[in-house]
Amino acid sequence: MIAALVLSATVNLTQFDARIEQAMRDMHTPALAVAVVQNDKVIYQRSFGATPEQRFYLASVPKSMTALTARLLAQDKKLDLDAPLTTTLPQLKLPPPLDPSRMSVRDLLTHRLGFENDPVTWRASYSGDWSDEQMFALLEKYTTVTERKFSYDNLGYLLASYAVERASGESWSSTLNARVLAPVGMTHTSNEPCVPTKSPRTMNRGSGGLCSTIGDMTRWLRVNLSDGMLDGKRVFPLAAMREVHAPQISLNRKFGRLNRYAYGLGWYLADHEGDVVVHHFGSYAKAWAHVSWMPDRNIGVVVLANEMNPLPDSVALLAYDSLLGREDAAARFDKEVASLREQLAKIPSQVEKFATKIRDESKDSDRALTSYAGTYADEALGTFVVREENGSLQATIGDRSAPLVHVRGDAFYVQWFPNDSPDRVTFAGDSLTWSDRTLTRR
Repeated sequence: MIAALVLSATVNLTQFDARIEQAMRDMHTPALAVAVVQNDKVIYQRSFGATPEQRFYLASVPKSMTALTARLLAQDKKLDLDAPLTTTLPQLKLPPPLDPSRMSVRDLLTHRLGFENDPVTWRASYSGDWSDEQMFALLEKYTTVTERKFSYDNLGYLLASYAVERASGESWSSTLNARVLAPVGMTHTSNEPCVPTKSPRTMNRGSGGLCSTIGDMTRWLRVNLSDGMLDGKRVFPLAAMREVHAPQISLNRKFGRLNRYAYGLGWYLADHEGDVVVHHFGSYAKAWAHVSWMPDRNIGVVVLANEMNPLPDSVALLAYDSLLGREDAAARFDKEVASLREQLAKIPSQVEKFATKIRDESKDSDRALTSYAGTYADEALGTFVVREENGSLQATIGDRSAPLVHVRGDAFYVQWFPNDSPDRVTFAGDSLTWSDRTLTRR
């Protein structure tokens, strides 16, 4: 029999708080919010560097909400998760040999598409330069074949949100709100951007398009931890909850201390030292979200942060280790934070190494920086605008802007987000090469 778990009995709350605050300083994380649930009761909730009302970007965590929305529509016979996409998403056309008649919404929700499309993913997640018609045109023209197995990305859930819209007759956001958010009482959760790295056009629809508060996300954790029950009332059908939480496709992947062995509908299943952990995380520039629970222990954790580093995952594991009475909980946490801090410290040198490689591969050029300014276009990636500002260049594509750093000759690099991997940009006459595409000056 599993002994009753009480956080205050296994860890001093003051020390718990102090350890998190120190880790936030070490990881340069301005705001972080934590909630721990046991037996449907919130036994710990604290916001660090923020008010309880602060909204955090959830990144990929809302995939679980999109999947549940689709499953609820299936419950009402409005959407068949296993029907051919030619029936549920007829506007989707793919280049041969890809055949939508041999794919289903369930394939989209379990990341076993068998295809990818970088331009669509870029536009939806990063540039915001898209329309519905343009997305489906790009899918028809620029989709490439991949192996038909689990391959995590945003594309499947982006397409699933269109299937949800067709089935419900309403927008994805309206359907999500009516079917999931409102019933749970998540009144502070919406697709309105809450971080400077996101715009309304890059909120990513069904694959990651929400901001929320620690209070709302704690309700989301509770309703999942209780298989659809909340405050003594059934909010979602038991059959629907059991299906989204059940393994749909097998995995063998390690993520930190978690050994992921399956993916359900919007949820990972993993083993953590003998305990099952159902979870989904999300990360993006200026955001990291963690939602997880141990069903056999009836405990769960939500951690939200406004910086892109996996500190929330470590905080959650600290909570679990503390709840389970592991004497080395604090030491394990401190060791993980030290490792994360070392990785963060390496980023500037990694960027410099990238720049050095470009410098060594490039020739000198007598072109003035101002000569590179202009508008460059590509059907797949969109419009890339280069402007001269105060003796340096600025690159803009859609809603995203960043300095274009000159390395040598006609070679530059751009970091679209702080601490992100840089991209190489090379000019040649009236064109530039970026992301394996050549964009032509207009």
